[in-house]
Amino acid sequence: MPTSPINPPNRRNRTGKREMQTNRKAIAAAIAGNALEWYDFTVFALMTPVIKNLFFPVDPKISGSEINALLLTTALFGTGFFMRPIGGLVLGYFGDRKGRKAAMTLGMGIMAVSVALLALTPTYATAGIAAPLIVLLARLLQGFSVGGEFGTSTAYLIEAAPPGRTGFYGSWQIAGQLMANVLGAVLGAALTLAFTPEQLAAGAWRIPFFVGLVIVPILLYMRASVIEPEASRRSMATLHKDNSSPR
Repeated sequence: MPTSPINPPNRRNRTGKREMQTNRKAIAAAIAGNALEWYDFTVFALMTPVIKNLFFPVDPKISGSEINALLLTTALFGTGFFMRPIGGLVLGYFGDRKGRKAAMTLGMGIMAVSVALLALTPTYATAGIAAPLIVLLARLLQGFSVGGEFGTSTAYLIEAAPPGRTGFYGSWQIAGQLMANVLGAVLGAALTLAFTPEQLAAGAWRIPFFVGLVIVPILLYMRASVIEPEASRRSMATLHKDNSSPR
């Protein structure tokens, strides 16, 4: 059977390979940032006993007892969940206006700030009441970015998916979260086995956050290099057209 000169097999093969590579990059860029955020959530939860002693010591001015210190640390962890719906609304709106790529990059940038704060914050013994307040700020930023990340990156995955593969592409979001939870749990267990409680309190507890901090620039580069899905570009064009139309 003669080959069409307009679209020869070699050209079709090259186009198919490029599309496959683009799709793989889209999946990796979308799920990796959200996975990192859930990794940090898991690590923070596992390091709660250490963080309790370092940021909420048994002091009448702060906690007053071990139970109160633990409750304050747990409440600090919970503030991240409080911020999730707010982040989803704000970054979701931003993604509709400026595109999924811009929203994912912004969410990753906010996440980078929160990870840096957790990795570098001085303890209560060094900074006093400012130490738990800085951790609180980090948790609020983390929860905000996680909430925004989930919606925008899931929308990106679905909009970037080939026809008939939207469910498969969207499922990578949850798969990435679960893998990140497992990774955080494994690393947390490894730290508790490799270091004594004294070594953890002296700074070893920060290692998982430094790992996340090292990964952040790579994820920012990945997200900055992805292509805005066609569905998102059409949606933004329609939105801008409607806003510019005379009333």
